[in-house]
Amino acid sequence: MDVWNKREIPRPPEYTLKYSAEEIREKNFDVCLQALLEAILCGHAALNHYEVIGCWRREAAILSATLHQEIRHRKDKYFRILRKVNKTVQRWDELKIDEYLSILQSSTPKVPDWNKSVRVPSKQMYEYLLVRVFGGFRLLLCIEGYCREAAGYLVMKIRTGYFFNIASALLANVARIRALALDLAGQLAELYDAIYPLLDNLKGTSASSLFEKKDYPSSLTTELSNYCKSLKMTNDDSARKSKSGTDLLAFLHILKDDEAAESTVLEALELAEVNPGEVKSEEQQEKSSNEKSEKSAKADDYSEAMKLLRDVSHEQNDLPSCDEDIGVCANGDPLSFTSKLKNYCKSKDKNYNEALELLNDISQEDEGVTLSKPEDLGVPVNKGNEEGSEGCMKEKEDIDGWCEMRRKRERGRIWEEMLQNP
Repeated sequence: MDVWNKREIPRPPEYTLKYSAEEIREKNFDVCLQALLEAILCGHAALNHYEVIGCWRREAAILSATLHQEIRHRKDKYFRILRKVNKTVQRWDELKIDEYLSILQSSTPKVPDWNKSVRVPSKQMYEYLLVRVFGGFRLLLCIEGYCREAAGYLVMKIRTGYFFNIASALLANVARIRALALDLAGQLAELYDAIYPLLDNLKGTSASSLFEKKDYPSSLTTELSNYCKSLKMTNDDSARKSKSGTDLLAFLHILKDDEAAESTVLEALELAEVNPGEVKSEEQQEKSSNEKSEKSAKADDYSEAMKLLRDVSHEQNDLPSCDEDIGVCANGDPLSFTSKLKNYCKSKDKNYNEALELLNDISQEDEGVTLSKPEDLGVPVNKGNEEGSEGCMKEKEDIDGWCEMRRKRERGRIWEEMLQNP
């Protein structure tokens, strides 16, 4: 395992070595010392900026608390990736690069006079700093990669429509963590590039060296630039954007080129985890829409038939008092009702057969519907008389149901007598 990838690295002894005035003048060491001091001060200020560090700690706390509260989703793939993000963020906090920068800042003197000697921290101390900076840089890029992977799963979770609030909140959280990780990686790259070329001008102790230049890049800024260039939208994302508008993954720049082919596979796997009983298929939706249309058609036929009965009664100046009495009025004299219907159709230029067919359809739908159960009227089983029904029908729904059943019964009787006496 590489040294920078280790979690615990033994610190070198905190020694300061003396540089005489002659060495400072001959090697222009004052310029080197000034550059070291500026790099340490800038790095310390960047890693301790109250806004950046405050946002970082706040987002890390939000992620940790959300994962603890939403433990029921622990088997989901996005939840597992988010746990990796949380763990990697905690590893970054364990590095404590800012604390070691404070030690170097206190040990490095300001630019001295030409005629005075100075004491500067040893070369091994700066090498330890570069090893830690390089490890932190790779760790931040790892956080960025985990955030992109988690964002891909969260976007697919949002598309399914389940737990939309949780998925959208976590997506915003990992997007902010990713942006902060890239910002901190840029600060570490500047610190690394400022100290790396100055190592040869420093004196070292007899302690073993942790930093081998052949194993480390000369510029982290170039590494970060190349890494960011690889994060571009793929051709598939461009086509999807032109068809369905702005794509969320493309907008956040969180889809890597090599992950474009995997996105469809991940989406299929995520959709496969959804309970099929919770999602309506297209056939079920068509069936429900057909049932609704049939119910609406039946309701229209019923209203048309009732209107026809009212109009027939109006023509003969025999208007019943309510809807329930229409069937009773016609039941008194079936022949008169048939003649009324014929006369009404002639006067209104309507087809008698069509009107008769409409009433026939309504009567067939209501055929066999009787008050066989006293419970349907709100009446107890052992008390089927009229007084018991009035005592039990305490709610408006029971009364409406009773009236509807009475209408159906009377319409059935009318039509049976009409067929018997044409």
